[in-house]
Parts: sequence; C-alpha cells; structure tokens
Amino acid sequence: LVEQPKLSPTTRSYELFGKHFLEQFAGKTDTDGTPLTTFKKGCAGFESVFYFHEGEGHQTVIQDLVITGGNNFNPGGGICCENNTSPTIKNCHIVDNWCQTVRGGGGIYINGGNPVITGCTISGNTASSPPTMPTACGGGICIWQPNCASAKITHCTITDNHATMWGGGVYFNYGIPENDLRCDDYVSVITCTISGNTAKEY
Repeated sequence: LVEQPKLSPTTRSYELFGKHFLEQFAGKTDTDGTPLTTFKKGCAGFESVFYFHEGEGHQTVIQDLVITGGNNFNPGGGICCENNTSPTIKNCHIVDNWCQTVRGGGGIYINGGNPVITGCTISGNTASSPPTMPTACGGGICIWQPNCASAKITHCTITDNHATMWGGGVYFNYGIPENDLRCDDYVSVITCTISGNTAKEY
C-alpha cells in the first residue's frame, strides 16, 4: 500500500494522483480471492466512485476492491478514466453503479489512454440516458475511441449490465482503422465471459 485514495473536494470522487510516481491501493480478500474492501460513492452528490484524470499510468493500481454505489450525471458510474489516463484495475468487483449521460459507462468509462482491466467482475451496472437524448451506451464498459482510447480487458466477467441504447456489456465508439497513425494501440478483450447484458439496440 503506497497511498490511501483521497476523496477529492473538487470532483467528490476518490482519486489516486499517480501521474509521476508509483501508487498502488490493494484491499483485503477472502481466502478464495474475493475482494472484501468496499469503496462506495464517497459523499452526497452524483459522481464516479473513482476518477482518474491526472495522467495516471499503468503504475497506478487499484486492486481487490468492491466499487459500488456510483451515481453520476456524467460518464462513468463506477470508474471514470479521462485525459489519457491508463490505470491498472485488478481483481475488482465493479457492481451496481449508474450513470445518466449521452455517452455511457455505467461500470467503467474510458476516454483516452490505455487502462489494463484484469480479473474483474463488472455486473449490475446501468448506463442511462437523459429523457430527450436516449443514446447511452456501455452498461458495463464504454470505450470512447475518438480520443484514441483503448484498453486491455482480460479474464473478466461482464454480466447483467444494461444500457439505454447500445452495448449492454461493452461498447466501443468509433472503431479506429488499423492503419490510422493517430493511435498506436487498440482494444483487446481476451478470455472474458460476457453474458446476460441488455440494451435497446444490441
């Protein structure tokens, strides 16, 4: 353990300021590896539980946590990764989070950067839309690719999530052509179970 996540007075979400140095936060687990340490929405209001936006890289790690209760009127109910952040998220249960936005990401929202998500359970999350713009996508995970967002998603279980419009489990926005020199990485989903997710379109 290097640093306890801080509840930011500005964003009202938990943050690890890991831009320039190694920071890790690991919770406790049961004997079978099930996370026992819970991080809920940190205070009154509507924000993500964890918010990464200071250029955090793969050396910024959250591990063995239950992340739940996020309520956000912006993308990312449980975790929001913006501004080219690339945290590592390991063996976390990201469950029962909600966002209402024209984009989405009930469980996790990624806009720029290349997070590593491994061994996680992402379940029971909802990406809801404003009544006048029913476009929310990615009930479990929304990857917003126009800013060259990518992700490495491995050995995860993504089940029983819901999105108002597209991608009940996982949604990629705007595929990046392989020869597009703007981006040097791509989304990969390897050895994951994706089932029981729902959305209006697909």
